[in-house]
Amino acid sequence: MHVWFPRNPNKVRVGAILAFAAMAACHNVMADTPAADWLKRMAESHRTLNYQGVVRYQIEGSTNNFKISHIVKGDSEYESLESLDDAESSVVRHGHDLNCVHPGPELLRLLSANSTENSLLHSYYSLAVAEPGRVAGRESVTIDVRPKDVYRLGYRLGIDEESGLLLKSEILNKQGKVLESFQYLVLDMGLSAESEQAAVTPAAHDKVLEASSHLDHRWKVGWLPDGFTPLSGYRDAESLSYTDGLAVFSVFVESFAIDHSVPPDSHMRRGASVSYSTIYPEQGRRVTVVGEVPMLTARQVARSIKWALP
Repeated sequence: MHVWFPRNPNKVRVGAILAFAAMAACHNVMADTPAADWLKRMAESHRTLNYQGVVRYQIEGSTNNFKISHIVKGDSEYESLESLDDAESSVVRHGHDLNCVHPGPELLRLLSANSTENSLLHSYYSLAVAEPGRVAGRESVTIDVRPKDVYRLGYRLGIDEESGLLLKSEILNKQGKVLESFQYLVLDMGLSAESEQAAVTPAAHDKVLEASSHLDHRWKVGWLPDGFTPLSGYRDAESLSYTDGLAVFSVFVESFAIDHSVPPDSHMRRGASVSYSTIYPEQGRRVTVVGEVPMLTARQVARSIKWALP
């Protein structure tokens, strides 16, 4: 059985940390509720604050620690993420528009279009303010984000009372079990000029994330859960990403040689991330859906691909 999945799990961890830290930048929640107001503050904080800290990422019993630095200069944001456990797991994002989000160099490539669809986030999730908490020595507000259908996962967000910064995030399955989590252990809200320079200067081993080219597709997704739209700006001939303003998944298409019989569909799960692959024998292609969505969603999307006539 072959399943397409990132070969280096640390790249997934690094990507997920960036996704959590920048997740609010994709939100444009317009519902007039206390929970939505906190999400608005969270989005604004990420666009305006300079900070650095140490974060802990937990998935399936394993724990990894990262040092993260984030600054905003003018209309651009700069962010670096350095693994404290693995010297090869470092990512630098720099010089991008404030609506850019890069959850990972291998797993996902996306750009928030800041579209009107994101204002409908409350149409697909129930938002509620829960019990207060404390993260990294700071008072936090807890926001429960529950899906209204079976095609999405749930979230529990811890937002800093003072700044609105996202301090903690848990991804939950439909039973409420935590699939993976991220939280700050140490947070410094004031960066010096020297720290800012360090945050935006890639080290020799850092991988700088860049945008993909705009290319035409000869395939399209035939089915999407309500609310999911393509992420404009980050697409190429063999992949495309979708979001509902919170959840994200990507569709990958690759050549596949069939020697005898068509292999069965295959799938894999790690924490909140799933991978589902299916073969289209007439096209000689394998389609894989990867993202933080239920397996049901990944399967239905993978099996819905429509192909353009030659």
